[in-house]
Amino acid sequence: MKLAVIGGGSTYTPELVDGIARLSADVAVEELVLVDPDETRLAVVGPFSDRLMRAHGHPGRLTWTTSLDEGLDGAGAVLLQLRVGGQAARHRDETWPLHRPGDHRRGRVCKSSPYRPGGARYC
Repeated sequence: MKLAVIGGGSTYTPELVDGIARLSADVAVEELVLVDPDETRLAVVGPFSDRLMRAHGHPGRLTWTTSLDEGLDGAGAVLLQLRVGGQAARHRDETWPLHRPGDHRRGRVCKSSPYRPGGARYC
């Protein structure tokens, strides 16, 4: 199966690739394509992710592209790994709760990103 990762230039991508590579016996990915509009990010994340695949002995092919059409062509599954609005939106999502008077001083706001308000889970 071809798996396309939209937002593949993310710094979170190597962790995803590491998991796919480690689970090669259970996750049948023949081709993993990283799609991102930022060539500079892909130039770093792509080769690093490819080295991870090889280090785990994963037989699949890893490619990267800035072309959404090319990345999606023939994909059996698509993983969306993006944040609309980029890092500026992430900053707003994760810091707006801190502006509620007094909460951060009373220990009501978790410091860990996925657990604080604006993240996926709450304290």
